[in-house]
Amino acid sequence: MGQPELDDKLDSRNLRQLKQRIALRSQLGCLDLAETRGYVHRRLQIAGNQNPDEVFPMDTILEVHRQSRGLPRLVNTLCENALIHGYARQLPTISPEMIADIAADFRLNVEHAPESPAEHSPAEQGRPSEEVAQAARTLLDLYSYLRNAQQSRADLRVLVGARTHKNEPHI
Repeated sequence: MGQPELDDKLDSRNLRQLKQRIALRSQLGCLDLAETRGYVHRRLQIAGNQNPDEVFPMDTILEVHRQSRGLPRLVNTLCENALIHGYARQLPTISPEMIADIAADFRLNVEHAPESPAEHSPAEQGRPSEEVAQAARTLLDLYSYLRNAQQSRADLRVLVGARTHKNEPHI
């Protein structure tokens, strides 16, 4: 799972072998307003709050949705920071203004222009960036770890099965 930009990176010629090793893919889209409200309220309920409308009233949810554009990762960031600010100020309710301030602090309204290949030096063109190379190494390490864990579980089952058979009384 990753950001939509990960697909663009994996589509590059240099990462085709990594792309072929990805066995499971999932993409989480943007939440609409009702889903954002349900998501925030459900997380508060799981945390033990019995009245999430008091903490995040509808006008605040509207601002969360507007600032996050429905991206769950940004919904989490905004709400978590709002709860920390609210706790520090001993406020029972998170206001829309607080959400707007947090979004401004995190520069969520700043849009980046897409990079063009011309912005890179000729030596950099056609080579994955250090970020992409690090992401590829991380994914390969994760793949190796999961394969080893799977093998370890299989070895453990064989070992446990062998010990169980030794301790069974012979009839």
